[in-house]
Amino acid sequence: MLKALFQNRDNHPYNKAVNLWQTTKRLHNKNTGEFESGIIEVINYCKAAIKQNKNDGDAHVLLANAYYISTLPPFPPTNYPMFFPFAVAVIQEWEYRNLWTKNRDNGIQLYRIIFNALQNPIDYWTLKNAPIKKDMESLQLEFYSQAIGSSVEPEKSMPKSENPMKRNASDSQNLKKKGFFDDYPKS
Repeated sequence: MLKALFQNRDNHPYNKAVNLWQTTKRLHNKNTGEFESGIIEVINYCKAAIKQNKNDGDAHVLLANAYYISTLPPFPPTNYPMFFPFAVAVIQEWEYRNLWTKNRDNGIQLYRIIFNALQNPIDYWTLKNAPIKKDMESLQLEFYSQAIGSSVEPEKSMPKSENPMKRNASDSQNLKKKGFFDDYPKS
């Protein structure tokens, strides 16, 4: 039991996700392929952390954030069509179950960002060409299990240097408003 308490936490999936998040966010405007791969790895580490502990609020918030960020430029809109409903489902699960989180303000702010985005969805946030539901609870019930399920593989369709969607300077300046938080605490 003492060994579990004092083990090296750097190998914990959530801590790996935080470390990778810190590195990946710097690539947002530089290399779409590397940024995409990093976000996918963050998603997979968060899923592994949640598999270890379904009550890991920090992993839920970071997972929802990674899903949400991957629905915004520079990601191609067709590569991951389910990631926005997954973001909604995960952050709603976090809120509904009132999961303990070290930096609760990140979760609250992300919840508001995703809630507002759901009220004014981007055209390509559709499910099988049908408009996305605007009810967070029904999206949670429908997609939460899938969102924390099996690992995700990066799409092979985009070369690393290609940026299929032009970004303007204000996008980079407003990443925090979009949910690209800096201060995820390690567990």
